[in-house]
Amino acid sequence: MEKSDDRISKLPDDILHSILSMMPMKFIIRTSILSRRWRKLWKHIWAYATALDLGAEFASGQTPEEFVATVNRYLQLHKGKEIQIFRLPYIPCNPSDAEKWVEFAVEKGVKELDINFSQSFEES
Repeated sequence: MEKSDDRISKLPDDILHSILSMMPMKFIIRTSILSRRWRKLWKHIWAYATALDLGAEFASGQTPEEFVATVNRYLQLHKGKEIQIFRLPYIPCNPSDAEKWVEFAVEKGVKELDINFSQSFEES
């Protein structure tokens, strides 16, 4: 079997950032399995993303505790100055987590905040 030439990985980071920035975050994160270089690329895209959609698809396959830990970790990775959209499918039982997330959104000057306070984790 002949090894194929990986032309995409040879592109400069700026071009790859541009391509990745047009993709949904779940697909960007999946690119991290390609190589160490791609792992760094998705983190850069996330760090400056202006739309943080941590919706039901993001939460799927996680326990409520894992979801909270993942959201907290991803919010720590975010270095951008502003966010246009911040979406969460539910609020955890611990009000302090919800308070931290809303404070994060306010600090980033979020334009559209979509948090479903009426939905439990199991329903999301």
